[in-house]
Amino acid sequence: MYWAVIETDFGWVRLMGRGGKLVGVELPKLTREETLAGIGSGFEESPERFGSLPEQMRSYFAGEPVCFDCRVELEGVGDFERRALLEATKVPYGSVTTYGALAAAQGNPRAVRAIGNAMARNPIPIVIPCHRVIHADGRLGGFRGGRDMKRLLLALEGVDF
Repeated sequence: MYWAVIETDFGWVRLMGRGGKLVGVELPKLTREETLAGIGSGFEESPERFGSLPEQMRSYFAGEPVCFDCRVELEGVGDFERRALLEATKVPYGSVTTYGALAAAQGNPRAVRAIGNAMARNPIPIVIPCHRVIHADGRLGGFRGGRDMKRLLLALEGVDF
């Protein structure tokens, strides 16, 4: 496993990788030290192994539309969740979809709660834009980084709530 910590306009973001694939993104923290917390032994700092992803992250958090160019590995994620998360990657920058729409795309329109759970367990937020998934009635719904962070990310993309 390897990692990189990058400074963005929103704070410090940690990327985690293995075998040329992104396996985790830690949402912005106020300090580099906070972002480094939890990295165990056996992990090496290796920002160069992420290619252009660190710069893409900086651009995203500076408010620029970004199409992330990286391979991802969804470790420990079940098949339904994997499909739901990959479906979320199709939601364009500056747009939103609903939990119900993602459930319908999975062929199970009643699986709204399961879609919400899949988004909540997303190990690669921002790159897999679970923040772009909201309730059908327009409410934000939950987000690992909190509703305020979800609102800020959507506002960054030009979506008002």
